[in-house]
Amino acid sequence: MNQRKAMPLFILLLSALLSVSPVASGQTAERPATLGGIPVVVLSGTHYERGVVHGKTLGKQIIDVVDNYLAPQTNPILFFMTIKGMRDLLRVDPGIEEEAKGVVAGAKEALGGRFRSRYMSDDFTWQDIVGFSTYVDYVGTNCSSVSAWGGATADSGLNGQAVLVRNLDWSNDPVLLRNQVLFVHLPAEAGEQPFLSVGFAGFLGCLSCINQQRLGAFLNLGYGSRTGKFPPDEAYTPSALAFRHAVEVKRDVGSGGSGSPVKALLGGIQGRPGKVDQAPETLLDGFVTDMAGRSSVGSYIIHVVAPPSATKQDPALVLELAASKHAVRHAADDPQLGGEVLVATNHHRKLGKPSSCRRYQSAVDELGGSDKTTDPEALLGVLGKMRRPDTMETMLFIPATGEFRLGTKTKEGGEVGIPEKTSLEVLFGK
Repeated sequence: MNQRKAMPLFILLLSALLSVSPVASGQTAERPATLGGIPVVVLSGTHYERGVVHGKTLGKQIIDVVDNYLAPQTNPILFFMTIKGMRDLLRVDPGIEEEAKGVVAGAKEALGGRFRSRYMSDDFTWQDIVGFSTYVDYVGTNCSSVSAWGGATADSGLNGQAVLVRNLDWSNDPVLLRNQVLFVHLPAEAGEQPFLSVGFAGFLGCLSCINQQRLGAFLNLGYGSRTGKFPPDEAYTPSALAFRHAVEVKRDVGSGGSGSPVKALLGGIQGRPGKVDQAPETLLDGFVTDMAGRSSVGSYIIHVVAPPSATKQDPALVLELAASKHAVRHAADDPQLGGEVLVATNHHRKLGKPSSCRRYQSAVDELGGSDKTTDPEALLGVLGKMRRPDTMETMLFIPATGEFRLGTKTKEGGEVGIPEKTSLEVLFGK
């Protein structure tokens, strides 16, 4: 006899109710304390308040990164001379200045009033904190990323929606590995929006950032026309901080008119957002306009993805940057891939003649051809083939759903963990 059929009706109903999770019943899952093996640090409030929490929570870790990773990369004395010599060259948004001041205040409070390097006789200043983010300008990261949409994902569970996967290739240094952080910014300022940043203790800029409007942007070093020098001769905004501004500003999009140029006057190396005579057509337009309006030191590649736009343009692009010029690469510019797929490694492929790249070619071999389709798991498999010995993080982002996955390498000699899944809704607490 089937015992389940004999079970009283009220027990069956009770069993069904107990099997429903809080998330399924409409409640938002609790924000995780860690994701992919690294801490999730929530920074809420004004820029200054967010900085205070950053400093209080990670003061010791900031000193660890500076003393045991950044300074020894060259010569500690030379490193600090360079950082201090740049104080008058840094041009950052007022909010970043306030945030850096908050980091210093919070760290001093947590560390008994002293916040300094073992190589220095005085405490860090807010300019030092900003200066640490310039590390990307003279060293940079490698990295690989792939986005796919439309026909490339039509036969998967994505039903044509865009997905982007990304490897952060940087270092196996144990100092960096133990000081990775997923920051969740919940700003109080008007005109800014929540965003997440996968970075390191003390780092205020963006390397891998996603905002509440579901625009995700991921930075690679770009080998190419590396015009510009470091330290620069003139005032400038560190690239990672210019990148952050382009992510955290909340954009009103939509009224530009199909095909019309987006005209903007940006402050260039002065780092001041200027006036825009009309709203950008899409989130992607706004990001490109913001980044292209600033001079950078070195050259970079930023892979950007966003939800579908009213103009029906591709939901992903690759922005190639050099010190005084830029190019936007679309899927149509990559005939080797043959479909709605974009790949970014470390070579400009539109701004200059591309060099051969094993990782790029491996993606072409796996994804090339207009008849090929893929899904998130397959793309993570492609990333596995593109992985380098210094890959320390792997990510996946789906703008349409807000799904975000993160896997990291947390110790020297270890492997990047299987990306752990969450969502922007959970991380932002909305």
